[in-house]
Amino acid sequence: MTIENDVQQTWHDAIVEMYELDISSIVSGGDTSFYFTAETMRDDSKIRWRRSDSDASLVTYEPLPIQAAGFDKSTKGQIPTPELTVSNIFGTFSQVINDLDDLVGAKVYRRRTLYKYLPGGGSTNLDSYFPTDLFYIERKTAETNLYVTFQLASPIDLEGLRLPKRVITQNYCVWKYRGAECGYTGGPVADSFDRPTSDPNVDQCGKQVSSCRLRFSGQLPFGGFPGANLTR
Repeated sequence: MTIENDVQQTWHDAIVEMYELDISSIVSGGDTSFYFTAETMRDDSKIRWRRSDSDASLVTYEPLPIQAAGFDKSTKGQIPTPELTVSNIFGTFSQVINDLDDLVGAKVYRRRTLYKYLPGGGSTNLDSYFPTDLFYIERKTAETNLYVTFQLASPIDLEGLRLPKRVITQNYCVWKYRGAECGYTGGPVADSFDRPTSDPNVDQCGKQVSSCRLRFSGQLPFGGFPGANLTR
């Protein structure tokens, strides 16, 4: 049974949340990933789980009081902006965040699976887990002697990032003529005004749908969006 089928049942094992703090984007060298979770095994031993989606080697997720909220996704198009609160007893996190500019820009991965799939959970399966969530620490919102709270941001919600990354143009191809995306490798066809030519020095693409049709039949590799309205 897959994890998707498991969660559709009237009863299933508890969902275990695990976190990785990756500070490789704000420091260089040394250990740049830290693994922690608010859970432990039933015998109070530490949870061990895969290192990443691409690396199934086991790492230990250190138990640490954590409260996370705001990961729910909405069908209304609003991007989640979760908050992550971690224990700061004895000022453990204060020293780290003071040295690293409040950890702004660090990556936070949230990994989830069912308890039974953990090593020692009864039905160990390192390939059964929910899709991994990736967020960035956007800012520190609170810090006391007991806890530190961070606001997280989605990669597509960071300042200056647009979705889609390509600018939507209605009738202009953004691909480089004869480049990888264009894919045209034939002989000279026309100049930039779609006038026929056999001179390779004059052969240029006019970047219009009509230019693409002169070079291809069937499906066109046109790099624009003819069905879109003109964008500002």
